[in-house]
Amino acid sequence: MRHVLAQPASHELAMPTSQDQSLEFRTPVRRLAATFTFACGASQEGVLFCPPGEDVDRLLSSPEPFLPIEVNGKVRLVARRTLAIVSTPLGYDFDEEGTITRRATVMVRLIGDGEIDGEIAFAPRPGRPRVLDFLNEPTPRLRLWGSNAVHHISKECIDSVEER
Repeated sequence: MRHVLAQPASHELAMPTSQDQSLEFRTPVRRLAATFTFACGASQEGVLFCPPGEDVDRLLSSPEPFLPIEVNGKVRLVARRTLAIVSTPLGYDFDEEGTITRRATVMVRLIGDGEIDGEIAFAPRPGRPRVLDFLNEPTPRLRLWGSNAVHHISKECIDSVEER
């Protein structure tokens, strides 16, 4: 017995093609050059897709488990928990000068191997002015301004922080 699929009537809507479907999911983004360092130690140059007006730290700290990045011209969905460090060129972060009241030069030692020197800047909470207090805040990432980049470091990948 042969089955024949019925053709849709001219008044029925046709199913969108995969190209149509991909266009409907696109949202405006800033494409930020970035270096992705994974918890395993591997590094990869690529592009971070950041919605306009979104802070990179908030994007990386989202509770959604996966994040799209572009590597070698292809979109890759990576687990946020595997990103130890995401480094972006200076100048891509919001200017927070109005809220910053404390700066500290530090050296961050990473679990396994590696060190990064730079500056942290924060607005201490009342009665909690120390770098220790800032590091113990519940945010999952530490923003470190280096000489050539801003490093967004997962606190889970930090072994220690030394004030200079």
